Amino acid sequence: MGMAQLVSTGNINSRTQPDIHRFAKYGLLAVLISIIVNAIIRVIAYQFIAIPADFWPLGWGAVITSTAVTTIGATVVYWASTRFSQRPNRTFVIISVLVLLLSFVSFIMPPPVLEEAATSVHLVLAGMHMSVAVICVSVLTRITDTTVVPDIHDTDTSSE
Repeated sequence: MGMAQLVSTGNINSRTQPDIHRFAKYGLLAVLISIIVNAIIRVIAYQFIAIPADFWPLGWGAVITSTAVTTIGATVVYWASTRFSQRPNRTFVIISVLVLLLSFVSFIMPPPVLEEAATSVHLVLAGMHMSVAVICVSVLTRITDTTVVPDIHDTDTSSE
């Protein structure tokens, strides 16, 4: 064959399930990107908004831990959607939007720690929620990517 051999990266339509290592790799990538983005949001927020130093929901520990736990949870939900849904990406997007909307309830009916927080702080937290949702959908749905890619190990260079 004169052209590179083509291989699939996990065709979900044929019900071939992605390898667990692929979930781990993309899940870790989603965790790292989400933590970095939320850390940047936090740094920018502290530069421009008056946030009390003892406001623990925006402390480093809370931001990193809650971001990592949420993203790991999203990876597990995506794994389940590939096992139990014929359309895992669509299912995951719907679940992600619903969870994001539910997370906004804490801004409408705030728990005690958020009752006295300024609207700007609520907006920072909402931005963090949205960034994690967008990153998880963008990264995790690539696990079942059915794009055909060239096989880089094909060394046949003869012409057809």
